[in-house]
Amino acid sequence: MDVKVAGSSLSFSKQPLDVALHELANLGFSFVDIGAMEGWAHINPSEVASQPQKFVEKLRTLCEQYRLRPVAFNAGLRTDDFSEQQRRLSALCFVAKELGVPVITLGTAPRNTPLEREIQRFRQLVAVARKFSVTIAFEPHFFQIAENPKVALALVEQVDGLKITLDPSHFTVQGLRLDDYRFLLPYVAHVHFRDAGTKGWDEVQVPMGKGQVDFKAIVKALKELGYDGAISCEYIDTIGNLDIRENLIALKSLLLSLIASNGSPRYHYGSETIERRRMKMRKIPVALQLYSVREDCAKDLEGTLKAVAEMGYEGVEFAGYHGRSAQELRKMLDDLGLKVAGTHTGIDTLRGDELKKTIEFNQILGNKFLIIPWIGEEWRRTKDDWLRFADFLNELADKVKSEGMFVGYHNHHFEFQQKFDGQTLWDILFSATKPEVVMQLDTGNAMHGGVSADEILEILKRYPGRAKTIHLKEFSSTNPKAVLGEGEVKWKEVLTLCDTVGGTEWLIIEQESYAYAPIECVRKCLENLRAIMESM
Repeated sequence: MDVKVAGSSLSFSKQPLDVALHELANLGFSFVDIGAMEGWAHINPSEVASQPQKFVEKLRTLCEQYRLRPVAFNAGLRTDDFSEQQRRLSALCFVAKELGVPVITLGTAPRNTPLEREIQRFRQLVAVARKFSVTIAFEPHFFQIAENPKVALALVEQVDGLKITLDPSHFTVQGLRLDDYRFLLPYVAHVHFRDAGTKGWDEVQVPMGKGQVDFKAIVKALKELGYDGAISCEYIDTIGNLDIRENLIALKSLLLSLIASNGSPRYHYGSETIERRRMKMRKIPVALQLYSVREDCAKDLEGTLKAVAEMGYEGVEFAGYHGRSAQELRKMLDDLGLKVAGTHTGIDTLRGDELKKTIEFNQILGNKFLIIPWIGEEWRRTKDDWLRFADFLNELADKVKSEGMFVGYHNHHFEFQQKFDGQTLWDILFSATKPEVVMQLDTGNAMHGGVSADEILEILKRYPGRAKTIHLKEFSSTNPKAVLGEGEVKWKEVLTLCDTVGGTEWLIIEQESYAYAPIECVRKCLENLRAIMESM
């Protein structure tokens, strides 16, 4: 089952499209279902009809910027003038064809509309889309004519080429189960998923795990039919008062797990699976954690940064500033074309009056990732201590969010060695923190703590969208001074998961043991990483 798990821009309908796409990219999505709802979000079909080429260029630029591939438009034409409906749809189909979007979802008429009238309308709309080789799918929606599965079947059977966008929540709120609409599945060209209850519209969107949508059974049934379209995670921010990000992450994680069952996951990208994408993986920039060359930095910071830039690193992560001001550091970086991938900053710099200073310093640097590299014993003696630390990170994440910044935590080895109630310290922490708290996994440190190479992969899968930055550090049970690519970390699999699941914005190389000069070790690490990427 080749499947594309997409985010819906309607999850952030209150935000402009660029912000919505940024949010989805940060949550680790690689595919997007774009709202084209007239008068709501995110593009108005009436405006598209006036300047279709302009919207092709706009959407292409935004999707490339956020490394998202559009897989569907969720459209609302919002006009009773049928000739205008056709004009708006024709323009959307033009844009869809240019961007490679295969399907456009449309709503149906209100529930009291004569079925024959709706059949005639869709016959003409499908004829418009056929000219552009775009599929039209209608969503059986509560309160609309196709809310009854049998009416939906009659509609799709009477219109040649018409398909269905399945949103089980609209059946679930009517008390219907999969067997009540299973006969519609062969006609499905797209899927919208969210959890829902059985007590009418008020429960059309409930927290993941609190509803009655049988995701497992539906995915299994689609698998059996050879479904190869997209599944959009569609928690909508105008329905109820849920934590949209938390539910999107939970739903995305569940879907990836269900798709991967009975075999390895095949994350689809265009016409190829991830295993065959080779160099078509999105380009994630590579930075160096400067702790790797700390002695060189202490002697000659500017010269060391110059050497790092000349090797081909695109950014650096700080672990101390060597007595320089933010302005001085920013000038050095700008002169060398380096970006800031993050900074390791002590917990005390993020508390009280120090927080404002830290934010201002990092804003000058152009850094948005504030990573705590270590915590003292007072934060980690008991499970309650770790939960208190989680609360601190959650509160801190809220404080820095308005500044466009993130906080996170970086592991050593002990987070995986000690357990409370059967849970590692790492799982206690990241199960209790918000999705926007960055999980900066250090691969080498974790494996020194007893984590296997396969378990590294499971950690990345378990917390989708959380590895916004990751430390690429080698581990070898036979060579303690191994550089990246010379040990036991499964680098191809790690990089694939960073690309598809982790929401990774920076790959950060770190080396703390040296077979030769540190500056040469980090050069070799980068060379090996490039070779690994080129072989994928």
